[in-house]
Amino acid sequence: MSESRLRVNRLQLATILGCLPEERTAPRPVLVDLSVKTDIARAAATDDIADALDLRRLHDIATAAARTNPRLIETLATTIATRILALPGVQSVTVHVEKPASLPNTQSTSIELTLP
Repeated sequence: MSESRLRVNRLQLATILGCLPEERTAPRPVLVDLSVKTDIARAAATDDIADALDLRRLHDIATAAARTNPRLIETLATTIATRILALPGVQSVTVHVEKPASLPNTQSTSIELTLP
């Protein structure tokens, strides 16, 4: 049996993410990558979306989580991962959240979380 991963790459979201007062004033961009381990055999055989993990659903979960405006990048990553892992057919999920220009002289900071 081969391993299959569906991916959503570089999803651009806006959220109020951070602990400092100046970070909580307006939404800023974050980038989210999703990698979901799932069995694609049935979907590949039937060519029917009803047998597949809907990539739009992954997008919508990440977007909804960003709208909650969490304080910590850890909270955002965990919320996304937990919600995706609850979907039927999902065996594991890796979420990478990147916060551009969050520290002086850095391109970005990020977290990567894999469940389970």
